[in-house]
Amino acid sequence: MDFLDKFYNNYYSLDTNNWFPLDKDYIKFIYMLRNEKIDSLNVDDAINKYYSLNKPLNGYSIDDNNIFDYQVENETLHLTYPFEETLERIKVIYKLIGNDEWMKIFGFSYQNFKGLIEFLIFRIVNYNISHINKEFLERYEEAFPDSKKCYFTKKELFTFFDNEDEIDKIVNFISIDINNQKKENDMFRLIKYKKKYYLFFIWDFLYNLFDLIENRVLDSIDNKSLYYNKKGKLFEKLCYEKINMFYPKEKIYKNLKYDYNNGNHEVDIILELPNSYIFFECKSGEFNINKFKTNGELYKNFLKTFGRGFKTINDLNNYI
Repeated sequence: MDFLDKFYNNYYSLDTNNWFPLDKDYIKFIYMLRNEKIDSLNVDDAINKYYSLNKPLNGYSIDDNNIFDYQVENETLHLTYPFEETLERIKVIYKLIGNDEWMKIFGFSYQNFKGLIEFLIFRIVNYNISHINKEFLERYEEAFPDSKKCYFTKKELFTFFDNEDEIDKIVNFISIDINNQKKENDMFRLIKYKKKYYLFFIWDFLYNLFDLIENRVLDSIDNKSLYYNKKGKLFEKLCYEKINMFYPKEKIYKNLKYDYNNGNHEVDIILELPNSYIFFECKSGEFNINKFKTNGELYKNFLKTFGRGFKTINDLNNYI
């Protein structure tokens, strides 16, 4: 079994004896591999090298009994969206710029992009289940006769999609060669090694997919303020539709304006329930946890970003 296959199986607990106590360690370990000759790596030597560069905190060792406390204190923060919500957020960008501009920027269709992402997640989840629950393995291999490895190949993907040129472009866009990583969150893409593509960190991959798309769009347009204004309105519309879907019989109000402390204020959405009201403040701005080097920086920016939403609700409460 190749080294990266072993890493994959260990991270997803498809075998026993975890190499590291934290997701943070697995992420940094993959980042460390950008400078390694992977074909000649020995697992024990690689782990020892990692620990020589990244000393465990608080005197932790794998045999200690304080594993839970250590994980709570030191684990990385994962901000995630459900799979369907990730695609909904990307769909907002697609609607905002339109099909022609999307094709001009990316060179592949939104439909093929969405279809490939759906396939990758479906395939990887079912692969993992089949190797944890052996009763599921036969059914998996019948459904995916050419997908018996933890990694993908373009050849495999071409058997499921007709437009090879577009699939090739999409894979190139969402992947990065393991030796070309420049920053730690590069691992939240498909990791390419030779002709193999690994999806190690599935939820971080989905969360960062939106930023990957939006950053390419922002690099390609001149009027960014117009883009952000339109995006905010589209996200408000999406939120309204979601709330209406779950509360079809209740009254829902949107874009309500009022005057408070000699200033104009607006409430994005109010849901009226039989015995209460729920106020929604929609924020479509970026909050990227990977930009902050310390927990202190993360905490301050978290308060700054989400504090604006709290202020809006608090002003309304004082007005009422």
